[in-house]
Amino acid sequence: MTADDLNYAALATRAPLLINDALSDQRGGLRHALMPVGSEVVLPMRLGSAVLGTLDVQSRQPRAFQTEDVETLQGIADQLAVALDNARLFAAERSKVEQL
Repeated sequence: MTADDLNYAALATRAPLLINDALSDQRGGLRHALMPVGSEVVLPMRLGSAVLGTLDVQSRQPRAFQTEDVETLQGIADQLAVALDNARLFAAERSKVEQL
C-alpha cells in the first residue's frame, strides 16, 4: 500500500486511518522511508454522504496521536469539507451575479 493508497483507503471507507509507527508500517511505502514521519493520521473530509478529499496529518514522533486526537482531527477535517463546499457555493453564486 502506498501513500496514495492510504488516502484512497480513507476515502473509500469514510473512516480515519491511524499509523502509530510509520517507520515499521509498510502501508506508507517509499514516502515514509524517505521522509521523517513517525506517525500519521489520514482523515476523510466528509460532507453528508460525500467525501471531498483527505486531510493528512503527520508527526516526526512515533505514537504521537491518541484516539482523542483522531476524533478532534476528524472534526476539523469535516469542518474543512463544509468550508470547501461553502467556497464552491459562493463562487457559483458570484459567477451567476457576474453573468447578469
